[in-house]
Parts: sequence; structure tokens; C-alpha cells
Amino acid sequence: MFLGDFKLEINTRFSELENIFDCNHQNMITDKSAIHKQDFDKLVCIYDNNAVGYLVIYKDSDWIQQEQYPIDFKPAKNCVYVWNMVTKKDFQNRGVAFFLLNKLKFLYPDMVIYATADV
Repeated sequence: MFLGDFKLEINTRFSELENIFDCNHQNMITDKSAIHKQDFDKLVCIYDNNAVGYLVIYKDSDWIQQEQYPIDFKPAKNCVYVWNMVTKKDFQNRGVAFFLLNKLKFLYPDMVIYATADV
């Protein structure tokens, strides 16, 4: 398997994304509902005609309010926020996240990209 074997789809395969979420992150603090929200884009990594990971992004500077973070921070107006990134267990450490983040940078080259982690 090589990075060139991965393909990108956008806003597709929602049932596969739900299965990936359920199998991998049932105990994590993440937002499964974002898979179906219209104001979120889903970048889906495809391998051998199957979804093997996805990245949910939110393209608005009000992401701090959306996430309900209790911080005082003013993000750039022209930004993309990584809401979720999930990889199928069998594909962890195989470049799926790298592929998705590179596609994100390619699709939005002039936007500031933010991501956070709940600790």
C-alpha cells in the first residue's frame, strides 16, 4: 500500500463514516453528528473502493463558539477548523491522516488551518 493508492472523495459514504467512527472512537470525546451536518465538509480517504478514514472540517471563524471552548482567542477570518479526524483501525499508521491533511492543505492553500485536542 502506498499513498498513491489512496483516493479522495468529498461529502460521500456517510454510512461508512459512521461505521469507522463507531468501531474506533466510541470512548473518545468527538462529535459523530458532524458527519451529517451540512455546514461541515467531509474529506474521505478511499482505498480499494472502501472508506478507510475521514476528516471533518468546519470553514468558519466561529468554531470556538461552535465547540463551546471557554477561551479568549480570535481565529483568522479565512480559516478551516479540523473538527474530527478518524482512521479505520486496520489503516492506522499507514499514512491515511497524512494523506488527508495534505489534501486539506491542497484544497485550501490560502486558509489558516486550526485543530485542537481535548485533554
